Amino acid sequence: KWDLYEEAVEEMFKRTHAPKSPWTIIEGNCKRHARIKALDVVIDAIEKKIAGKTE
Repeated sequence: KWDLYEEAVEEMFKRTHAPKSPWTIIEGNCKRHARIKALDVVIDAIEKKIAGKTE
């Protein structure tokens, strides 16, 4: 079953990843670190958007 799950995940990423809405894969072994990483990704995206608008 795990192999089928991994195949489905890869297919989902291929079909739904786009430049304006990219996927970011975050390790989830530690909930705290995963949440911090997710926030870092969001903050980076916001900073890039702001920088692009002020140029």
